[in-house]
Amino acid sequence: KIHPTMVYGWQKQFFEGGSAVFDRPLGEKKKQGEQQKIAAMEEKLQRKNEVVAALMEEHIQLKKELGELSREYGFRPLRYSRSAPAASAARTE
Repeated sequence: KIHPTMVYGWQKQFFEGGSAVFDRPLGEKKKQGEQQKIAAMEEKLQRKNEVVAALMEEHIQLKKELGELSREYGFRPLRYSRSAPAASAARTE
């Protein structure tokens, strides 16, 4: 059984601090969590972009070095074309 003074006490607490419940927007914690997740994903994307840029730079440098080496030793770089298989098939006949 609930005593009437308890109900009046709860009512007083609600009227004094109840508006604070309605002041904050709904889903505030969810929005904060989403913002943190977005920030973490942006950091991860930035790190990925830096790694890809470093790998591409190294790849280009290696291509340049290999191209210079192949010219130095008289090797021609391989060139692929769509007509190459047809030309080789014609030579075998």
